Amino acid sequence: MNQEEVDKDQVFADKALAVSCHIAGLLGNMCIPFVGSILIPLIITEAASDPKKPLLGKHGREATNFQMSITLYVLIGTIGWTAALFFCIDNRVPESLFVTVSLAVAFLLASLLFTLEISCVIIAAVKACQGKDFKYPLRIRFLKEK
Repeated sequence: MNQEEVDKDQVFADKALAVSCHIAGLLGNMCIPFVGSILIPLIITEAASDPKKPLLGKHGREATNFQMSITLYVLIGTIGWTAALFFCIDNRVPESLFVTVSLAVAFLLASLLFTLEISCVIIAAVKACQGKDFKYPLRIRFLKEK
């Protein structure tokens, strides 16, 4: 094997790992919530954190930041809905109306968030396969670029 073939193989391996960082977010949510969606991209990113592999570092940090943001949004929504429910129970607000409306709103927001997550992860995986950058919307920068 000459150096050019080795370089092509390395670029292909970097792209495959970058794609797996994004796809791990979806698979992690389906199999092992929180752990799979956050830890797998983080482990891949940190294990391959080489300055010579900027594509892998960028995509790994971006995928990890997005999955951490989605997890935070779900936790905030769950805590907020639970707190509002307890407030209404304590203040004798008609529970059936509140529960019905809040469940409908929560289901709508969760559906939108899930649709956003799926579509963004698929787009990001395609961009990683092409070797292009992708910035997720609604993500918080927990991991800064090096």
